Amino acid sequence: MKPPTTCLDSNTKLDDKTTYNLNYWDKSKVHPRPEPSKRQSTIQSDAQFYSETTHHHDFGPKPLPKRSPPIRHDTDNVGDPNHHTFDADTTYHYDYKAWPVYPHHREDPGKSRMNAGPEARFCGETNYKHDYVAHKLPKKCATLTRPRPQKFEGDHFIYDN
Repeated sequence: MKPPTTCLDSNTKLDDKTTYNLNYWDKSKVHPRPEPSKRQSTIQSDAQFYSETTHHHDFGPKPLPKRSPPIRHDTDNVGDPNHHTFDADTTYHYDYKAWPVYPHHREDPGKSRMNAGPEARFCGETNYKHDYVAHKLPKKCATLTRPRPQKFEGDHFIYDN
C-alpha cells in the first residue's frame, strides 16, 4: 500500500544556497591574478674585466705531488723466506681437475617397455563397451527451411508463399 503524499505549503521562498554553491565557487574573483614579474635590467659597470672567473681561480689545476720511486721486483729472491718456486699450475687447475664424464645412454623411446603392445591378443569386452549404454534419441521435429527473403519493409522481412 502506498503511503499518502504530503504537500508542504509554505510561504517561504527557496534560496539558491545549495551545498554545491557553498562548497564550489569561483575563487578566481576573490584573489587577484598575480602580476607578471618585471624584466630585470642589466647591470652596467665600467670596471675592467679579468679573463679568469672565480670558479677557475678557486678550482683550477693544482700542482701534483712528487711521485714515489717505483718498487723494484728482483728476480732472485734468495733472502725471501716466503719465496716458493712456481709450479706452473694454478690453484684452480690443481683443485678442480677434469673428472671423466661418461655419456648417458638413453634408450630409443620407440623400443621402451611402456610403449610396447600387449603380448597376447585381447578378445574380451572392454570396460567402456560394458558400462556404456546407447540411449535412443527422440525423433527431431520437422523444420521448414526457406531461402532468406529478399524483400524488407520497415522492421521485418516479407516472405512470399
